[in-house]
Amino acid sequence: MKDITVYKIVFLLTSLWILQGCGGKSDDTVQEDPLHKGGLTTAELIDDRYSKATAGEPGWEYALTASADLDQDGESETLVLVANVSINKGIPAWNDGQAWQAYVVESGGERIDLYRQYIQLGKVSLAVSEASENGPPAVLLAENTDTHIRMIEIRYHGPGEISATELLSRHLIASPEPMPPPKQRQPVHLDPMSGKT
Repeated sequence: MKDITVYKIVFLLTSLWILQGCGGKSDDTVQEDPLHKGGLTTAELIDDRYSKATAGEPGWEYALTASADLDQDGESETLVLVANVSINKGIPAWNDGQAWQAYVVESGGERIDLYRQYIQLGKVSLAVSEASENGPPAVLLAENTDTHIRMIEIRYHGPGEISATELLSRHLIASPEPMPPPKQRQPVHLDPMSGKT
């Protein structure tokens, strides 16, 4: 009987300890992510294993840019997407995977990072939506691989004021592949005298 009571006390104390750790208050405060407010955090978008790269520097020659007034302050910002790829005779030298980065350049030259990730066997693309009643134009970033597709909406309200939401994330079981050209028929030659081929 004593053993059962001891086990009950140990069980209750352990349960209280677990509950206090999981739901109880603590002196440690959760730090709000100062850069990204919304569904995604800086850590989910910016992988610190990759240092900042700028379009055109060695190894980062693949670059796409777009200009838009992303924060509706009356001045256009430049949105830049770069990949860790060299260009050889005008053609990107893609590997099995690349590091990708997206950033905004303010009209005064300040750079604000939006995205730094490594994508295996895939690509990243960017587009800018038009402004709506929900806010300023959104940066739409798509990660597309053979096995996964992910769409992220990033709202840029100015330096340090960014919100990011994952709109879609799906694992793929099949992707379309180019069809081989149809087999061409071999011409048939008839011998006019015998009618044989």
